[in-house]
Amino acid sequence: MAGLATNPKVFLTTCYRRFRNDYWDAVGGQVFDLPRVASPRKVSVSLRFIKQNVSEIEILEYPSWNEYVAKLREGWDIVGFSFFHHDLWEILEMAEEARRQGVKEIWAGGYGALSDESARFADRVFTVYVEDQLNREIFGRKLDRLRHPPIVNSLNLHVPPRFLIKK
Repeated sequence: MAGLATNPKVFLTTCYRRFRNDYWDAVGGQVFDLPRVASPRKVSVSLRFIKQNVSEIEILEYPSWNEYVAKLREGWDIVGFSFFHHDLWEILEMAEEARRQGVKEIWAGGYGALSDESARFADRVFTVYVEDQLNREIFGRKLDRLRHPPIVNSLNLHVPPRFLIKK
């Protein structure tokens, strides 16, 4: 963290959404043409936990590319990514754009941070809960207790057309 401000501006985000109604569907990527439940890419539980316990950090959950770039223009010392391994290529694009806009330090976290690739693009990789660590190391205080954020998430039922046709 050499060269960072005493109270650095920290922005954490997830992978960008390619489509407005993008969703996470672990089953659909493997099993096609069956009814299944999917989760819209709108809520990041991990980022909400961090924000609830480290108030100075700003988060942006599943932005569009344009929303992400606009947020970068606000000027940040640190940009961190919480992501899954299957989002790696998008995260690499996002990290490259952050560097292009002058971000001094890139962080990686979440399951995607467990990959070898994270150590290649990120200055710092987090593979554990970070709320207390960030409070101590970045903002110079001890976290007295971990607070759970309010979380509401939705699920969508995807039914392929062949199941909707009445015979």
